[in-house]
Amino acid sequence: ARTTELSLSHQGIGDDLGRLLAETLSDMPLLRCLDLNDNRLTDASLEQIIDGVSRHGKLLSLDLSSNDCDTGTSTALGTYLGSEECSLSKLTLQSADVSDEECAMFVRQIQSNPKTELAYLDLSRNIIGLSENRNLVNPDFQTGGEALADWLCTPTCKLKYLDVSWNAIRGDSARALGNALGMNQSLQKLSLAYNGFGESGGEAVGVGLLTN
Repeated sequence: ARTTELSLSHQGIGDDLGRLLAETLSDMPLLRCLDLNDNRLTDASLEQIIDGVSRHGKLLSLDLSSNDCDTGTSTALGTYLGSEECSLSKLTLQSADVSDEECAMFVRQIQSNPKTELAYLDLSRNIIGLSENRNLVNPDFQTGGEALADWLCTPTCKLKYLDVSWNAIRGDSARALGNALGMNQSLQKLSLAYNGFGESGGEAVGVGLLTN
């Protein structure tokens, strides 16, 4: 097939058809953009789709927004994004039920990949930050915001666009993200709107932007 861009957004295909789609990805060697926004997909098919995308090896843009991305999907994304063979430059996960644990899971894998090309990441309208209080009883727990901050501080980070608006990022995670802005050398556009940064988080962002 000569298909380079496949958009199936808002079709409600569900997991059964999602699994069939995963099997056909190898028959589309020229595919570069895949949009599966709002299709009632869950881990039951998303894991197989991501595995198919991973074996495809040439995809540049992937949109899994408005699906139910849980632990299995996040693990599969981590394996895919952590591979040096991954060519993905744009990942969109709006309203995908991404939690702190799930976000941190795949962001750590991106950070570990010295050849990552990911430049655009949209994590808006998720539930990142809801587990902030777990740090009080388990200091080793890493929130999604803290994982993103760590990645932004690495020299290999090529991220130019980051949207984490409409989450619940606050406290230490907000301050970590603010501090990371003072070290990051790649970001060109950032949205932190509608979180809970508060005074200390806002100050950290301001200082980070002035420092950079």
